[in-house]
Amino acid sequence: MSFHRMWTELLPVGRSSASGGYRRFAWTAADAECRAWFREQAEARGLAYEADRNECMLGSACSRSLTGWVVMRRAKSPRH
Repeated sequence: MSFHRMWTELLPVGRSSASGGYRRFAWTAADAECRAWFREQAEARGLAYEADRNECMLGSACSRSLTGWVVMRRAKSPRH
């Protein structure tokens, strides 16, 4: 899958129809959807998926000559 196709899949997640911007704050439906998308993408590529105690997500692939890392960090929740 190309970068463009992946980006197109992720594009609507958390997008505000009012501003056209993005809001993927922690613990929201948009955050959950984005995290599920990330996990699916990592697993589809045979990457080992894990989330640490802070819920930072990691997909990794290791071999003798190559180590690849993909990291997604959770944004802070908005203050009310």
